[in-house]
Amino acid sequence: MKGAMQRYDYVYVTSYNECDEALVLGLQKAFAAHGRSFAVLGYVSRYVENLYRALAVPFINLRRSGRLPKLNEERIATLQKSLGTTIAEFVFPESRYYKTAPSKLYRRLDAIMSGFEQIGQRYAIGCMIHKLGAELIRRCAMVYARANGVETVIMGTFPAHFAGRSYLHRQLSSERDRTGFPPANDHDEVSFEAFNALLDRIRDKKEVIHYPAPGSRRWSEAASLLLSMLRHGEYEFVEDMLGRRIELVRFRLRHALSYLGATERIPEGKFHFFPLHVFDDSQITVRNPQFFDQFWIIEYISRVLPHGVKLVVKLHPGLDGAVPASFVFRVKALKNVVLMRGKVNSHEVIKRAAGVIVINSTVAFEALLQNKPVLVLGHWAFGHLGMTQHADDLRALPQALARLEHARPDEAAVRRTLYDLYGEMYRCSYNREPVDYGALASAVMDYVGDRAVHAP
Repeated sequence: MKGAMQRYDYVYVTSYNECDEALVLGLQKAFAAHGRSFAVLGYVSRYVENLYRALAVPFINLRRSGRLPKLNEERIATLQKSLGTTIAEFVFPESRYYKTAPSKLYRRLDAIMSGFEQIGQRYAIGCMIHKLGAELIRRCAMVYARANGVETVIMGTFPAHFAGRSYLHRQLSSERDRTGFPPANDHDEVSFEAFNALLDRIRDKKEVIHYPAPGSRRWSEAASLLLSMLRHGEYEFVEDMLGRRIELVRFRLRHALSYLGATERIPEGKFHFFPLHVFDDSQITVRNPQFFDQFWIIEYISRVLPHGVKLVVKLHPGLDGAVPASFVFRVKALKNVVLMRGKVNSHEVIKRAAGVIVINSTVAFEALLQNKPVLVLGHWAFGHLGMTQHADDLRALPQALARLEHARPDEAAVRRTLYDLYGEMYRCSYNREPVDYGALASAVMDYVGDRAVHAP
């Protein structure tokens, strides 16, 4: 049976019902140039599966036709043994995406894990490649990889200011390997002086970040896709797609409410700055669930702030217009808290802040370059490196806040630490245009080595 298995050296794990055409074609071509086989793995509708077939990209679909089966107690026990936790806890991050019902996610989890059980009998996979994220498909793939000795590479881009660089690791959702990053040994290419010049440009807002524009499906295309899935009885995806469209309408209706409640004016006097995270960000749903309820954090900070100090909360740029009115009104009811719109320049807010409080944010990186004290709540990807203050839970917060403005970082030490991290990153990026897929594939192969390659 083993001899008849299809072998793939590298498999890209795609998002739910997604076809990332440019990335998969680029990686397929780049790996083929090195004599490596490549495929895509996902949980998609028949419509999306046919798109991959039209691209001539090998595709492994975890989904089987028909409706999602109901779970019984025996299957739940089997799943929880495989996952090492309860199914309720495992689907918690995904339940924040478009408010998908947990009961439906339990059945989707069962379908995905059943798919992995079947592919283990049909395919030999050397390495699974992921973007960052907390979707069920990605976390189930991690479970499968650990249980079956499959290599995993997660591509990260933090901090986004380091153009053309990525870090590659094996942990979920930006969790830095405790033993450190695998070195890329390229300090000989970038001198410390040149790197300092880059940091100066970032600090002075002369290094602008450009992301590729996210693709958006027009309503006519969405209607065509919807009809196609209805014809094929793909009711799971129809329900999901309609749910997302309804959320989009609600997003636009809430837009005015968010703007009515937030300001663009930076307040006078002493304040600490807390940038709000996207509510379903895996940094809080997976890595820091103790800080999941951000209103609770804001309210608690407002209670324990030193006398005369305010808290400035800035909406995430991706949250402008997507914040429930109830959240806005609850924050505005706190007398020593100022809520700012997402489009306000964080650089200017940091410049006037006494200190910066983050969970996991690029704002922390920018604050360090402005020599501002930074307090990290929970586990930051670059925490515990001597650059920041820490409060692993809210019990430590009052004392940490009391000493925050007097805990300025050592600027020279910060720059040396960032230089070391920069040298440990790989010369590649998947979200900066134009993407060099050859460099990306080479970086993945360098990181994994020969462990991903199966003998013919």
